[in-house]
Amino acid sequence: MKKSLLAVAVAAALPGAAFAASNVTMYGIADVSVDFVDRGNQSRNTLFLSSGGRSTSRWGVRGAEDLGGGLKAIFQFEAGVGVDIGSNDANFFQRTSTVGLQGGFGKIRLGRTYTPSFLSLAKWDAMGYGLFGNLLVTSVRTTIVRYNNGIYYNSPKLGGAVINAAFSSGESDSSANPSGQGNAFDVSVDWAGGPANVSAYYGSANSTTNPIVKTKRMGIGGGFNMGAFKIVAGYSKADPDGGNNDTKAVSVGGSLKLGAGSLMLQAQRLKFDATNGKSTTFGVAYAHSLSKRTSVYAHFGTTRNDAVTAVELRGSGYAYTADGGVSSDPRAFGVGVRHLF
Repeated sequence: MKKSLLAVAVAAALPGAAFAASNVTMYGIADVSVDFVDRGNQSRNTLFLSSGGRSTSRWGVRGAEDLGGGLKAIFQFEAGVGVDIGSNDANFFQRTSTVGLQGGFGKIRLGRTYTPSFLSLAKWDAMGYGLFGNLLVTSVRTTIVRYNNGIYYNSPKLGGAVINAAFSSGESDSSANPSGQGNAFDVSVDWAGGPANVSAYYGSANSTTNPIVKTKRMGIGGGFNMGAFKIVAGYSKADPDGGNNDTKAVSVGGSLKLGAGSLMLQAQRLKFDATNGKSTTFGVAYAHSLSKRTSVYAHFGTTRNDAVTAVELRGSGYAYTADGGVSSDPRAFGVGVRHLF
């Protein structure tokens, strides 16, 4: 109730805003990791205090209004926060800003939020898009993370499966620009049954250039839960127009519950056809819950680049680049704390 009242107070500060306290919630994550980092060939070991080791730090407001007959109006605004220096995103609600309707037909939202492909790939990430070795290294190259000017649809469960779709308008209305410039669409299917789950996605996006370059994106993966142990694996690809320029990725990972904690391991391999370059990222992490909302964690990761690649090492809200460009191998160890509110 306190969170709801606080959210109403924040929202009420906006001109003309009026909300019912029971339908509005403020939420967020505060996460900071203390990292010891070696970014490769040209850097010394350095101590970094970085925001978003396990989860990107954020705060947001979301709510719903019951319109009757099972229909609801819904909205969400979410902003990123740099806890280490007290910063915010350049576009304040760039993480999510949506409004829509929800009912027996599913959910329709308008605005900016995650694409179905980005959320689909997350389902075979043992690290959950956080901690060193997570699949953000892969997803930022083989999916589009968010759409601007988006129309989003999520179906109800259909025999264990959920269909998700999105379209983004490039809003190109100049006669000098080709039709469809900047347009994109994305669709995924997520299925879960018993201990197994499978997700697949496909998308296509037009560039904002003239002539248009179309990039097709696709992936499939899933996991199998064996009690305390879970294993996940997946494959994804980005395929721009033209020959021999695909980016491909494979990954395998697992997690093991240990009392109030979890041990997680993951490896991913990227291949860039245009340069015949390859990169491998490995991570291992342990997270321990102190309560339902607070946890501490330790994580180690490294990225091994060949002579023509310069892939970074990522936490959730930040990345350590390869300092010498190609062939540099960033690695880091960190300990952190995450609090959900």
